[in-house]
Amino acid sequence: MKPNRNNIMTILWGSIGLSALLLPSEVSAEGSFEVGANQGLKNTTTMYVDIIAQNEEIYFEGNGTLTLFLDQVQVAVLSNGQSHTAADVGIYSAVLSEDQASAWTIDVSGASQDYGRIWSYEWNFNTGSFAESYATNASFYALIETGSNGESAVVEMKTDGLSGFVYSIVANSNGVDGANSKSVPNDTYAYTEEHPIYINPPEVSTYSVIAPEISSFVATAESTNQTVEGCEDVVYEGVLSLDVVFDSNVEGRYQFVCDLNQDGTLDGTDSTDLMLVGDATVGENTINWNGENNQGLTVTSGDYDCELSITVGDFHYIGDDIETSYLGLRLFLVDGNLNRTGLPMYWDDSLIQDTAVQ
Repeated sequence: MKPNRNNIMTILWGSIGLSALLLPSEVSAEGSFEVGANQGLKNTTTMYVDIIAQNEEIYFEGNGTLTLFLDQVQVAVLSNGQSHTAADVGIYSAVLSEDQASAWTIDVSGASQDYGRIWSYEWNFNTGSFAESYATNASFYALIETGSNGESAVVEMKTDGLSGFVYSIVANSNGVDGANSKSVPNDTYAYTEEHPIYINPPEVSTYSVIAPEISSFVATAESTNQTVEGCEDVVYEGVLSLDVVFDSNVEGRYQFVCDLNQDGTLDGTDSTDLMLVGDATVGENTINWNGENNQGLTVTSGDYDCELSITVGDFHYIGDDIETSYLGLRLFLVDGNLNRTGLPMYWDDSLIQDTAVQ
C-alpha cells in the first residue's frame, strides 16, 4: 500500500490468446540500459530474479551491494563485479544497499536472449530533475495471470517522454483502491502491488490466454421482482436495485456498463453512465447495482441498455507522481515471438479535472 503523493494515472486493457516460442539461451544483462541512464533506481525498489535452472549465475554491477534472498533466507551479498551461483531454482529477491544514481546491471547466465528475468512489483525512480533530458522512453512489461492453470500474458507499456523526478510504476487488476477504475487527485489514496513488472519480456510467461465465456445470465430487479433471462433488449423501469447473476468459465474481471444517459453509447468512463467492475470467479457470480450512476445520483425510471463482459488479464498500469508523459505512451500485447499488437487504452480523469492546468 502506498501513501499520498500526487495525481495518479491508471490504464485498463483486455486480452487475447497467444502462443509461445523462446530463443536459445545466452547471458542476459538487464538494468539501466533498459530503463534509461538518467532514471536513478531507488534502493526502495525490491527486485526479483527468476532462476529456472540450477547453477545459473547472478552477476551484479552497481553502487553499494546487492543482497540476495531465497525464501526469505539470505544467500549472498554481491558487491560491484561479483556473482553468485544459484544452487536452487526459484525466485530470488534482490535488495540494494544504495540508490543507483549511475549505471547498474544484473546478469543471469542461461537467460534467453531478448527475454527478461529481472522484475519488481514497484519500480521506484529518482531522476533528480524535471528537465526533458531526464525523461525516459523505456518499456515496462507486466506479467499477468490469464487462466487457472498457470497461463499468463504480457503487456508492454512503451513510454515516450515519461518524467516524474521521483516516481513509481505499479501494475494491478483494479487501479487505485476504491476509485472504480478512475484516476484520482492528490488526496489520500492507496493501491495494491499485484502484477510483476519486467524490464524485458519475461521468459517465464506462457504467452497464452483462456477465452472467457459468460453463461446462465439472469438479472433480477428488486422493485418489480421481475426476472429476465438473456442479456439483450432488457428493460428495467423504476428499479431500486438490480442483481445480475452469471456463470464464468475463468477467473477474471467483470465490467457491467449501462447507457444511463441514453445517448446510444455504452461508455463506462462517462460520469452519467454506469460502470461496475470487480473480480469474477469460476462458477456463479453476482453483481449488485444500487440504482445510481457513476456520479452517485439515483437514476430515474426508463429503458436502459446494459452490457456485461469479462476479461482475463485485466490490469491497470499505475503511474505514481508522474509529472508528464510527452509525447505519450502505448500499450501492446506481446506474444512469445516478441511480436507486438496494439491495445485499446482507457482512462477516466474526471476526478482530477479541477486541478488540471494548461
